[in-house]
Amino acid sequence: MKALVRWSVTNSPAMNIIMLVVLSTGAWCMASMQREFWPYYDLDEIEVRVAYRGASPDEVEEAICEKIEAAVSSISGLETIYSTATEGSGQVRLELHADVDKADVQRILGEVQAAVNQIPSFPALAEAPVVRQRVPNSTAIQVGIIGPDDDSIEAALRLRRIAENIRDELLAYPSMSQVELQGVPSFQIDVEVSEEALRKYRLSLSQIAEILREENLEMPGGTLRTDSQEILLVGSNRSSVGREIAEIPLTLPNGVVIELGELGTVRDEFSDDTSISRMNGRPAIALSVNTTQTEDLLEVGRDVYAYLDTKQLPVGYSMVAYRDRSDDVQDRLSLMITNGWQGLVLVFVLLALFLELRLAFWVAMGIPLSLLGACIVMYFTGQTLNLTSLFAFLIALGIVVDDAIVVGENIYVHRSMGKCFPQAAIDGTLEVMPSVVTSVITTVIAFLPMMFVTGNLGRFTTVLPLAVIAMLLISLGECVTILPSHLAHRDNLFLQFLSWLLTPMRFVACGLAWMNQHVGRMLDSFVERVYLPSLRWSLRNSATVVALAVGLLVVSAGVVRSGKVPFVVLPRIDSNVLMLMIAYPNGTPASVTDAATRRLEAALDEVNQQTINEALTDREEGVVIAMHRAVGHGASSTGEVSSGSHVGSITVSLIDSGYRQISAQEIVTRWRKAAGDFPGTEVLYFSTGPRGPAAAPIEFSLLASSEDLDRLEAAVDRCTERLAEYPGVFDITAGSKPGKYEYRLKIKDKARQLGVTLGEVSRTVRAAYYGEEAMRLQRGRHEVELRVRYPREQRRSLADFRQLRHRTSDGIERPLT
Repeated sequence: MKALVRWSVTNSPAMNIIMLVVLSTGAWCMASMQREFWPYYDLDEIEVRVAYRGASPDEVEEAICEKIEAAVSSISGLETIYSTATEGSGQVRLELHADVDKADVQRILGEVQAAVNQIPSFPALAEAPVVRQRVPNSTAIQVGIIGPDDDSIEAALRLRRIAENIRDELLAYPSMSQVELQGVPSFQIDVEVSEEALRKYRLSLSQIAEILREENLEMPGGTLRTDSQEILLVGSNRSSVGREIAEIPLTLPNGVVIELGELGTVRDEFSDDTSISRMNGRPAIALSVNTTQTEDLLEVGRDVYAYLDTKQLPVGYSMVAYRDRSDDVQDRLSLMITNGWQGLVLVFVLLALFLELRLAFWVAMGIPLSLLGACIVMYFTGQTLNLTSLFAFLIALGIVVDDAIVVGENIYVHRSMGKCFPQAAIDGTLEVMPSVVTSVITTVIAFLPMMFVTGNLGRFTTVLPLAVIAMLLISLGECVTILPSHLAHRDNLFLQFLSWLLTPMRFVACGLAWMNQHVGRMLDSFVERVYLPSLRWSLRNSATVVALAVGLLVVSAGVVRSGKVPFVVLPRIDSNVLMLMIAYPNGTPASVTDAATRRLEAALDEVNQQTINEALTDREEGVVIAMHRAVGHGASSTGEVSSGSHVGSITVSLIDSGYRQISAQEIVTRWRKAAGDFPGTEVLYFSTGPRGPAAAPIEFSLLASSEDLDRLEAAVDRCTERLAEYPGVFDITAGSKPGKYEYRLKIKDKARQLGVTLGEVSRTVRAAYYGEEAMRLQRGRHEVELRVRYPREQRRSLADFRQLRHRTSDGIERPLT
């Protein structure tokens, strides 16, 4: 190390080149690094999803989930298998071992795909399995397209067309590749034929669907090769629009030809999935703009706002941006820049007052050099600028200048002894270098264990110790090489150029020099009159000093243990986003969920009015910018998305915390109180702000075999009730929820004697209520299902269910009951 210090002092040009290279390269790396909200990390999880429309959770579990579990259980590299059976869909999530690398993930993905494809006994009506590696997505910003206060189907279709046009226009920006419509139903064409019409024309729903397959098609017929040219032969009568499908001719068994529209009603609308979406009290559709690993969050936010400023919508329509995460990153980046220049100024001024101007300048240069040097390390290790890495910079900014101050001040002391500049730089650095190195290494060791955290949390936090350690080590290298090199000369070309450049500010240097003399005398007086007498007394009374230190330690520990100073792993940061999810038992009608979310919406309006009345904000509209209420779609506390008529959610965007005198958590507390109780709910969850990769604050699982599900459900209920008794515990959710009530069909003995089978009857019921799928049509980017089934009004009462007729192949009709 001595040779390194001597070499640095005697090779100032090399040190200057290194400094300039680090500063310029670091600035380029910092400008080139991707900016995002949370660090991007690959999930070592594989998901297998199979859609089985209309099936109950029990049937999905037995016919899909258990078969997938058995098929993949022997694959090496799997740690845990999670299965979720819901109505109409089964999902199996495979969590891999923490030591599996990326190459093994792709191998395991291929093995899982092969194992699932070899399952021969999936139900005939189940769709093809989808096997994929789970990829975390990050929402950059959401855009609400608000329409007129009109609940008609025509207004809904027009709002959907406008929203899809806006999505296509946003996707045209190079900065965006993922823009999704949130919680919208899929397009669907329903051919609704009543039971009376089926009896009149002696048809079944399956027969009508088969006629549609034969008539609404486009089939290549080969090539006609003549002497002059080749002509393609195509049977073409395919249509994907409802009004054209209604004109398709049907040939009845008696030879009569009628149009499909004469037989029933053709609805070209949406599926029956419950979907209510309103923003600020009006119908709306939410667009979620997501970022990928290669997209810049701040650039995405900037382009979205530029689009909102220039887009012209039809009269009665408007747009609003909310849940903007780019603001949080920009605020943290601005905070880092502010802290950086404030630290530079503070270090420069203090050292200029107590030591000298030139020393202050070179010590302060350690801040940008360490910061930009760390950016080089992060850039070439594939890291990004995000909330975690910026937080790491803020931590390290208060540490990196300590070692430079110690080295610089000691060089100043040796220079005061009468030594020449080079010798003072060498001796001053070598004298304190062991202490400086030990101090930095101690801090590095404190952060080093965070580099070895495993799992998703480890991938999420790795950048924090990397950035801090990089800044500390670069700062250490700078203070024992570059700093002594610059302080080993009375003057140099760079300082001469800087002095000439700042000639108009020379009066500041004169003022600092004058203040330096007076501050120096005051410091000498303080040392002689206060510090030295205190030091001598402490040395003579060492036992008393140690006792006082131990007493202070005991008092500090007592204050913490008493709860006066609470302990939290991570401090709660005020958020500009509130989220709520409410869920009733599965099967609850949408009207109940809609009424509950309206009540919650009104409660938040009341709280917003309170902020205006209490002058908690200067904004006339209060603290709420946008409030999106949805029924039929929501996300749980752990981020699991669920859907159905029993689920509702509210997403609220608040003004920035700097423009309100009330925290997001206080707003949630008032909101919860104003809303009151909601008897019968299974989930009522309030939250503020986004979560990291960790799960809920407290989470545990109860395991049991499939034969003990009843006992497991009872244990879950007892745990839920017991947890609710603890003060401060709320928003308790359980992963297992009871399903809908079921009517189970069985064949009577007399029907069996007539040759009627349960399969035939089940297909008749499925065709009437779920619909007989005739085909799937491609309309633009959408795959539209064409179904034949009962009219809506005949699918909503038990009386109509009893009127259902089963038709056998010989044309005989028999009532279902």
